[in-house]
Amino acid sequence: MKKMIPMQGYVILKKDTPENVTSNGFYLPESAAEKDLSSGKVFLCGKEVEGVDSKDITEGATVLFVKWAASELEFEGEKYQLIRYEDVKLVIKDETVS
Repeated sequence: MKKMIPMQGYVILKKDTPENVTSNGFYLPESAAEKDLSSGKVFLCGKEVEGVDSKDITEGATVLFVKWAASELEFEGEKYQLIRYEDVKLVIKDETVS
């Protein structure tokens, strides 16, 4: 069995698929959905880099990252994004307030 292991300072994401249909049922061209940031779910994390606060970047976390900094890769038929810890701009946490 093959397995991916990201190098130190890198994160492998499963990129979220952008919605291309509006709530009114209009189809949007791909160019209309382009933004500087993309979102994805952390699939694997490499070792942390000294000086980079990455404690919240954990497997399963949803993050926003700089779209242009990501490298696309395909592994065993699945598509992933490879980015550096520094290119993660926001971690979205689902915390229940009690």
